[in-house]
Amino acid sequence: YFKPLIEAGYVYIANSPLYRLTRKKGKNIERKYALNHKELSKLDTNGWIVSHIKGLGELDPDQLWDTTMNPETRVLTKVTIEDAEEAEKMLSLCMGSEVEPRKKFLFNQLDNLNIGDTNNE
Repeated sequence: YFKPLIEAGYVYIANSPLYRLTRKKGKNIERKYALNHKELSKLDTNGWIVSHIKGLGELDPDQLWDTTMNPETRVLTKVTIEDAEEAEKMLSLCMGSEVEPRKKFLFNQLDNLNIGDTNNE
């Protein structure tokens, strides 16, 4: 149903941050955000408490405005037909009845992130 809107370039995703960095400075609390792991790795996190944001419900309305909704500071990604096709493949893979391809995908993601021991050693 959205194909004509996507093809016309009208569909965007508002990217919300994956990480929140917090520190106390005097009587104030400072916050900054990182959209993803790559952006977080570029930041100096010394003296900051880094927390993973599991969903938009963890942000209060002001934080949601600052990080995701404010036209001056938000990051938007235009959705393309290729994105929609890839999303459909991923949804079928992750929600489908075939376990082995899903398991292979998840272990490959661990390898890409350099976390966890996927060799079970």
